[in-house]
Amino acid sequence: MVYPGAVHTRFEHSLGVYWLAGETINKIAKYQGSELDIDRNDMKTVKLAGLLHDVGHGPFGRLYECEVLPKLGKSWSHEEMSATMIDYIVDQHNIDVEPAILAGVKEIIAASSEHGPGKSVREKSFLYEIVANGRTGIDVDKFDYVVRDTRACGLACGFQLERLMDTMRVMDNEICYHDNDYLTINKLFATRDELHRTVYTHAKVKAIELMIVDALVEANYSVNLVSKIHDPAWFWQLDDLVLKTIEMSSPKDLQESRDLIKRIRKRDLYQFCNEFYVPKESLDHFKDITSEDIVCSQKSGGLKLREEDVAVSNIKIDLTCGGKNPFRSELDSLAFYQDYESNEKFQIKDYGEKCLPPSHYQDMIVRVYSKKSHLVEAVSEAFENFQRKIFGETKQVYANPEKKRNQLTMEDPPPEFGRKYSKIVHDNVHGDISLDPLCLKFIDTPQFQRQVLLKFPLRDLKQLGLTYMVYPGAVHTRFEHSLGVYWLAGEAINKLANFQGELDIERNDIQAVKLAGLLHDVGYGPFGGLFEHEFLPQILKSKNWSHQDMSVKMIDYIVDENNIEVDPETLKRVKEIITVSSHRSAKEKRFLYEVVANGRTGIDVDKFDYINRDTRACGRGCKVQFERLMDSMRVMDNEICYRSNDYLTIHNLFATHADLHRTVYTHAKVKAIELMVVDALVKAKDVFVIFSCSENPANFWKLDDSFLKRIETNPNVKESNDLVKRIRSRDLYQFCNEFCVPKDRLDHFQDVTSKDIICSQKSSDVTLSEEDVVVSNVRIDLTQGSNNPLESDEKFQIQGDHVSNLLPSCYQDMIVRVYSKKPDLVETVSQAFENFQLETFGKNLQIEVNFRLRDLKQLGLTHMVYPGAVHSRFEHSLGVYWLAGEAMNKLATYQGTELDIDGDEIQAVKLAGLLHDVGHGPFSHLFERDFLPQFLNGQKWSHEDMSVRMIDYIVDEHHIEVDPTILNKVKEMITASSENVPGKSAREKSFLYEIVANGRTGIDVDKFDYIVRDTRACGLGCSFHFERLMDAMRVMDNEICYHNNDYLTIHKIFATRADLHRTVYTHAKVKAIELMVVDALVKANDFSRIAARAQDPALFCEFSSNNELKESKDLINRIRRRDLYKFCGEFSVPKDKLDHFKDITSKDIICSQNSGPVELKEEDVAVSIIKIDLTNGRNSPLESLAFHQDVESNEKFPIQDDRISHLLPSSYQDMIVRVYAKKPELVEAVSEAFENFQRKTYGTILQVHATPERKKHMRLRDLKQLGLTYMVYPGAVHSRFEHSLGVQWLAGEAITKLAGFQEMELDIKRKDIQAVKLAGLLHNVGYGPFGHLFEHEVLPKILNGNNWSCEDMTVKMIDYIVDENNIEVDPETLKKVKEMVIISNEKSAKENRFLYEIVANGRNGIDVDKFDYIVRDSRACGRGCDVQVQRLMESMRVMDDEICYRANDYLTIHNLFATHADLHRTVYSHTKVKAVEHMVVDALISADYYLGISDYVHDPAEFIQLDDTLLNLIESTPKSNIEMSKELVQRIRRRELYEFCNECSVPKDMMDHFKDVTSKDIICSQRPGDILLNEEDVVVSNVRIDLSRGKHNPLESINFFQDYESKEKFPIHDDQISNLLPSYCQDMIVRVYTKDPKWVDEVSAAFENFQQKTFGTKIQVHATSEKRKRRGDAVTRSLRLLCNSHSNEGDSVPDRCPLYVV
Repeated sequence: MVYPGAVHTRFEHSLGVYWLAGETINKIAKYQGSELDIDRNDMKTVKLAGLLHDVGHGPFGRLYECEVLPKLGKSWSHEEMSATMIDYIVDQHNIDVEPAILAGVKEIIAASSEHGPGKSVREKSFLYEIVANGRTGIDVDKFDYVVRDTRACGLACGFQLERLMDTMRVMDNEICYHDNDYLTINKLFATRDELHRTVYTHAKVKAIELMIVDALVEANYSVNLVSKIHDPAWFWQLDDLVLKTIEMSSPKDLQESRDLIKRIRKRDLYQFCNEFYVPKESLDHFKDITSEDIVCSQKSGGLKLREEDVAVSNIKIDLTCGGKNPFRSELDSLAFYQDYESNEKFQIKDYGEKCLPPSHYQDMIVRVYSKKSHLVEAVSEAFENFQRKIFGETKQVYANPEKKRNQLTMEDPPPEFGRKYSKIVHDNVHGDISLDPLCLKFIDTPQFQRQVLLKFPLRDLKQLGLTYMVYPGAVHTRFEHSLGVYWLAGEAINKLANFQGELDIERNDIQAVKLAGLLHDVGYGPFGGLFEHEFLPQILKSKNWSHQDMSVKMIDYIVDENNIEVDPETLKRVKEIITVSSHRSAKEKRFLYEVVANGRTGIDVDKFDYINRDTRACGRGCKVQFERLMDSMRVMDNEICYRSNDYLTIHNLFATHADLHRTVYTHAKVKAIELMVVDALVKAKDVFVIFSCSENPANFWKLDDSFLKRIETNPNVKESNDLVKRIRSRDLYQFCNEFCVPKDRLDHFQDVTSKDIICSQKSSDVTLSEEDVVVSNVRIDLTQGSNNPLESDEKFQIQGDHVSNLLPSCYQDMIVRVYSKKPDLVETVSQAFENFQLETFGKNLQIEVNFRLRDLKQLGLTHMVYPGAVHSRFEHSLGVYWLAGEAMNKLATYQGTELDIDGDEIQAVKLAGLLHDVGHGPFSHLFERDFLPQFLNGQKWSHEDMSVRMIDYIVDEHHIEVDPTILNKVKEMITASSENVPGKSAREKSFLYEIVANGRTGIDVDKFDYIVRDTRACGLGCSFHFERLMDAMRVMDNEICYHNNDYLTIHKIFATRADLHRTVYTHAKVKAIELMVVDALVKANDFSRIAARAQDPALFCEFSSNNELKESKDLINRIRRRDLYKFCGEFSVPKDKLDHFKDITSKDIICSQNSGPVELKEEDVAVSIIKIDLTNGRNSPLESLAFHQDVESNEKFPIQDDRISHLLPSSYQDMIVRVYAKKPELVEAVSEAFENFQRKTYGTILQVHATPERKKHMRLRDLKQLGLTYMVYPGAVHSRFEHSLGVQWLAGEAITKLAGFQEMELDIKRKDIQAVKLAGLLHNVGYGPFGHLFEHEVLPKILNGNNWSCEDMTVKMIDYIVDENNIEVDPETLKKVKEMVIISNEKSAKENRFLYEIVANGRNGIDVDKFDYIVRDSRACGRGCDVQVQRLMESMRVMDDEICYRANDYLTIHNLFATHADLHRTVYSHTKVKAVEHMVVDALISADYYLGISDYVHDPAEFIQLDDTLLNLIESTPKSNIEMSKELVQRIRRRELYEFCNECSVPKDMMDHFKDVTSKDIICSQRPGDILLNEEDVVVSNVRIDLSRGKHNPLESINFFQDYESKEKFPIHDDQISNLLPSYCQDMIVRVYTKDPKWVDEVSAAFENFQQKTFGTKIQVHATSEKRKRRGDAVTRSLRLLCNSHSNEGDSVPDRCPLYVV
């Protein structure tokens, strides 16, 4: 009732827990199955417990158990009732289950309750911790509801449950977690805490709950809610509908309860007065506050309060273990392990892990409500008195609400759309929605609330009716949808009013449109459209009934019944807007009637909302760009029009609508359930008098989806009752089959009936009756029946074929689907259905498909470089089939008479498109062009020839009946592009042979499909418009010609194809993989006879690789490991050499080697000769093309390139010679030999490298935002370029919002907006490579103390960019930009100081730079981000020249800083990231003397050359003086990183005076007898993590305001908000690495000694692994022996000896 999206059920949650429980026990069994002895019964038990753990829950969440029953004097737990219910279900339904499993299930469910038996005595007690863990509170129940509830409420969830499930292990019979997951577990508890605070105990949620408790307690004596709470036969019928029962009952003693329920429906709730947080020092002894305590605190005078006037809610929020630390809740607290080989568990103290734990682990909030609105002030005052009496002062945060309440009830409010007079509702699709007062009046009526009150097991009106029984997530209601349409209608009409002032849109117009959006569905009956379209026609016979007409009646009834004051003209227009969808309106401002329900085109905000909402609810992606359509709508000639560019967007809208109908709304099982419900309703119509309800609004509003429950519990409708029970037990009508009516029969096709199927039975069949069969005639269209909705106007319009030939030629489907009501008749009904098809259409319309092509990837091995390129030749074949048919249909349409195209020819072309690739071998063209030629000894083999043989084989093997003439044509068309095809001039209708495979010009639908498909799959843009070419093709002189205007379009297809060859098909790594696969196949051929299979279609179909040969297996394993042949270099053959160029061989490269230490062999080198052309070799393919002038022209002519453009290529072929080394260590030798070959052959080196000029323009693209983090988080490859664009956008949004909200007082000028946006764009332009590493680690060590900052360089770079590129910019604006990018606290003297806080806020750290990188970095690293950036930007206001935020957003801001700290901890300073960074620092420092890196940092002209390619520069530099740097870089590549030894967190009481630890500090902590270490062996990383302001709380430097009318700002302290916030705001972690892995134990021991010496104890968290210890002990023993032997023999002492020996 507060979060409209939170309508998910315990059914969905139970399924989720069942799934997670199964996944968890499977993972544990996989990793530890043998040692734990987990058997199948254990798995079944755990999964069943997950499914059934909540079956004993009462209505209204925990309210029934924790609030209602205690007030009625009953002690009861849902866990105990679950056990009782399980026994009842098993007995009642005769479920066969082993008693041991059943007993285990009940024990597991009881394991979290206080009554559960001790866990220590159980065998396999870890099984009892998976579903409900009473020991630590970490279980899959919590995993599911935390994620599910946050999503349903539209909140972000950053908790990674998959990570915890992957790392859980069992030790000492209890579940433990990896120590690295400490913070992940903390995030789980923190997210749960946040849910309790913001959702479960939301002020209005608690108000409603208190009212429901009072209603149920008051009604108990009549309804009797407690006497049978232990009887499962009674209990299972107790659900959220109990309020409905009370409301519709008549006894007088229920009047008070009925009044309370009506108040809830009208939103006349108990009034929130105030709240306070109990101070943490008072928590231990604090007792719950009662109404009596508040009443007794009243001062004399004023209204006298009574206890029944006041409601008190004592809310306890904790991290799951009461007031205790969940990590150390008991003696058997949460345990961790070091790594997967470890057998020891240990505990982690907050103190040792981090310095940001909460200061307390429990909050208690005392919240007070007044039950009567006129007593709010008196209750609030008494509550303040109570606080003063108890604490000596008031502890509440919020101001007295009375003033605000009085303002809201003024008779003459200002404009209704102001923020002050609206209510905010959070929608899980559209976010925050503002509801204006008039709409609230309608929402707060019982007739409208029928759609909102009961939000649990059986919704009142589900948006998708019965679909939730197939798609469990589809439980959203028409209430949510109505709010969404209301919001979108307001957005749409406001956009039109803003963009087109000439429309004279008035406030009443806006109000009418929004109200129509809110109320358009108020006349819907239960079960979605089923009630109107399936049920009522059967009982109303000839009478028409529509939900639109009923909506009109309901609106009048709601207004009259609830005395709502609304302008009659507005109300009239609302009703017209709702009903106008059925006809075209001639009214003034007709466009207003097209916003909500557009009967003319079908494009309206109703559709925008339900398509978006339904796809999400059903777990389907939605690609419709609604925002784009709403931005582009304009009114012309009194109608809403859209940009021509949005044609395909609109088509996508209709296509998605059709897809939802096909896959969701008319899903086979959904329809089966609907048919059964219709039968049940029809059989029950007389008992329930549904007909009269559907006519009278006073009764109609009481009809909802709970109708099935009423049928199920009524003994007078046995047949209907049985049907409902069958649905519950999933004993549905059985789907037999379906077919799609051919489009040429659609116009005259009549609905199929049960009788039609029965009459098609053969005499030998079992005799069927009509009541045995159900037929569903499903029509699916694009909203306008058989018409194209995009052609629904006579004015300027766009024809579909002007935009795309891939759009449908028919706009309606009719699917005939048949069900058997009895399972034993399925076969008989199916046979009768097949007979019906044969009688009606002369054939069976069901199709069988061969799936071989699904297993052949279209691009072979390319997916190993382009992960998205996994599409198959099956998809491509379907695409070519479709395009071939479209092409033929177009030719037949435009030239059918003159060309004499018949049906057989169309069929032949389409079949050729479908089958043209059936002869392809594996790995795309590699098999044909690189592998087979090595074995066929000059014989030619082509996939076209094999396709011909395969077609014959398929036809013979599967006895396919096909006309031999058609089959011959198909085979000829497939071979039409090969060289051995006969001349086409002799063929009749030779143009037919140019559609699928055009050997003459290379333009064919095969190419159209694969170019578009391949570019999309590889994530490349494709600007080639093949639809345009298909529209323009004409046949002249028996060949296909194109319009002369399409010359450049055709050139584009060839250029795109060449670009695909260059960047994808022959990508350097793709070719490396292909060369290795060829070698593997060649080596395996003798054994597996791969080449021989290529001659026999039967064997060819069964082709599969054999991995039994070692050499081939090794090559395949190398590919899997990405240990590929190493690319050495390439060059492009000069065009004047192409004619006489011979292929280069490995021998040519070997013979070019100079004498040297390495002697190459031919088998060490692989050479790839790549030919790239425009399909016609060295010739222009456009020279063989003929064009026509226009569609009326009968003449064709050629066009020369120079008549079109001088920018077209002068050569049409490239030949690239590329060389690889098969062994990594030979790369340098092969590269040198390749260079020698080029010098010897061409007199120069032809390889070309990028120029610095190129780098200048693209520099920010070559700076990764997170530096070297991508080596640990592979997705973190986003650049500072992306981040800069994001900050520019957010900066513009922020300054624009401030200008909009505070335009008059702030006087923000256009130059200010421009300066802020430019500062956002340029703030990072002075950054060096590798993130902050360059500035903070490298430069301080090589500049010898000289200060250098990225901000200062940014200022220099801005000046340099302006001067170098002659950019005209206002000097004052430029000066402001440079001031804004420098983070500083000293901006108090500046005018408009708030402008300097938007991009880089030095005062409190809240700026759009942080907004962007926190969200961007979280996503890139695959982490959830629940920072509500939009909310903060909406709430910012300027007061006293500084940016302030709403008091309600305190925790949102804290979450921003907490996420910032979390990213630092888990991403930016990840142990492996820091290891890589230290190695890069050492490499750069070592190389600086020779490469002069430090010389580039002062001059912007040189600085631009520094980017993340520095490591490549070091690797490729031939100077021998930087071998150490090269070796470090190569170690990074090999992942031979500096070895992490351990870390400790500095205690907070030592932070103020703690100095950075150095390598020397660690070395000096060695003890006598230890191996002597040098400083260069150790690396120390001092990592500081804070909330952005060092040890200070950044929220203390932020001022807040109460609400948007407030003029005063004030600070807020943590303890006013929550005790769960951290008590300290900075961490310092000392982390130690060793550069050489063999010294891990020595360095670790020295670090432990350092801790003992410095802190008096060892404070590190991680233990030294046993594996490291054993390895270290072996090294130590060896060294000791060595040193002793030297000592005994009197030799010189080695460097590495124990200290006592030295």
